[in-house]
Amino acid sequence: MKLNKLITIILLASTLLTVTSCNTGSANNSPESNNSTVESVDKGNDELKKAYGLLVSASDKLKSMAKVIQNAWYYGIYGNNHKHTYSGLAQQTGLSSSDIVEVCKNYGIFESNLDEFSYDILIVKEVMNKKGYYEDVSSLINEAKTSIQNVTKDLDNYKDMKNFYSTCNAYLEWVSNPSGNFNQAQDTINNYEKEIKDYKNDMEFDYGN
Repeated sequence: MKLNKLITIILLASTLLTVTSCNTGSANNSPESNNSTVESVDKGNDELKKAYGLLVSASDKLKSMAKVIQNAWYYGIYGNNHKHTYSGLAQQTGLSSSDIVEVCKNYGIFESNLDEFSYDILIVKEVMNKKGYYEDVSSLINEAKTSIQNVTKDLDNYKDMKNFYSTCNAYLEWVSNPSGNFNQAQDTINNYEKEIKDYKNDMEFDYGN
């Protein structure tokens, strides 16, 4: 009898453990838990979509700004048949002639100085700065960074989006302080534009409008 009673107790204990284990498993896979995971992923994708839009806008502006610098650099070297004028620099870069003249007056730069590309680059940078170009791009990039920081690192495209941000940030630094010679500047711009195009090609389907 004692043996039968012992066996019965063991069986009851085993059954209780099995039921407890099943209940625990059910709790871990509850609808509430699954819904929380889905919501977290959806929120993360929304943040990445926002970051993507901001970085695309920033990269488009950076492309235009780099083009202005490149054209100013070219003008400083070659000019308009080697005749350098305020209006010629404006025509070459697409910036306002009056803005260029105003900056030149503030810095004491004469038309005779425009045959040195460093002056031409300084002028167009200052015009773009006064127009708020640099501030606008910086704000877009910083806002994108905030969105990316709100995403868990295991989410798809997190790494690519972070690299997209890093490329735009480095591009802004170069546009703020361009370096190298004219040919090197062209290569630098082309390299940044290629990287940005690759990121857009990879993520446009998921995050584009």
